[in-house]
Amino acid sequence: MATLEPAQVHARLDAISHALVHMAPVMLYVGERCYSNLGRFSNLPGRSLAPGAEGSVLTALRDTPVPRWKAEDATFVACMHALISSGSPVRAEEFNGIQLAPDVLREFLRERISAYGEPLPDTRGLPAGAALDLLSGACARARAALVADGAVFYREINGASLHKRERRMAEPVTWAELPPELTALLAEAAGLPFPYAAGPEELGSYTRSLVERVTAGPVPAGFTTAYEGFLHRFFETVAEALDCDVVMGAAPRTSSSCTAPCPPSAGRPWPPGTSTAAWRRAVPSARGSARTGPPWPPPCPRTAPACATTPGTTCRTACRGRTRSRAETTGSSRRGCPTSPTGPTSTTPATSPSGSATRCACRWASCWRAASGPACTTCG
Repeated sequence: MATLEPAQVHARLDAISHALVHMAPVMLYVGERCYSNLGRFSNLPGRSLAPGAEGSVLTALRDTPVPRWKAEDATFVACMHALISSGSPVRAEEFNGIQLAPDVLREFLRERISAYGEPLPDTRGLPAGAALDLLSGACARARAALVADGAVFYREINGASLHKRERRMAEPVTWAELPPELTALLAEAAGLPFPYAAGPEELGSYTRSLVERVTAGPVPAGFTTAYEGFLHRFFETVAEALDCDVVMGAAPRTSSSCTAPCPPSAGRPWPPGTSTAAWRRAVPSARGSARTGPPWPPPCPRTAPACATTPGTTCRTACRGRTRSRAETTGSSRRGCPTSPTGPTSTTPATSPSGSATRCACRWASCWRAASGPACTTCG
């Protein structure tokens, strides 16, 4: 590391920081020292520390000349950069709970290159850091070539240690290989036979039909929406069909979250029809902390009222019986959250505290529209 120019060192620190905030938590060890972005152990950027936070090791290293770095920190930066550059950046999670040491990483990269079917580069006579960089580059190119040829990778996860291991599918997976219990559930939910030979367009149409039918159905006991009940059945079916002890998944809490129109936030106008998902993707850097950056711009409500699409509208989500909740607003002002839901769906207008807007109340959300805007015909 000491042979690199300061700009090169900072580029490596930036690459590590960027990778860490875009992956699941890590807990790595260099000797006796732990490097993590997980909860109370955090000394790296992630959910607990924002990039540039004072408590981050990377922040301190940026302001310190490399010759004055601790040996553990220099080892961490050299190895971590080589690791995240060797393929998908989330490869760092494959060292969770184990030592991130030059010799361990060297053998890891050599094993991967061989598994990818490529010859090992000659690292004889090279310093440890240069050898790791050479192996990392060769590994990344070999993996990229396989992906270009259609290889599909997945990871095995140890839930206790967070350790993950990359695996490659032996052969392409088709819809016909889905567990019959799962396709039966999808067919029941959609009211149509599962399209085993479907292409992207047909599958998209089938999915839309499934979601529409599910959301129009009754709400199962114990759930707030029919959609949530279906997600529970889906993961429960996967667990039973594959004999899994634990099943995890990421999905929107409401079926409309990815397509609901999102009102423009203060100072951030968005084209009409911009979806919540697209809006969130467009401003990832805005997720900051009060100490290190601007607050995350407020998202539009999970159930987007029709009157919430008017520029200048102020929206909020009710507390569902709690006394506090974040305010969600499209203007510069913020309104407090009611201490209980606003009651049954209603389109009865009411004058806002400022007298310049009209309120449209519904079960879980209230919104104010500009007095000159369209009538509040629906809400939630």
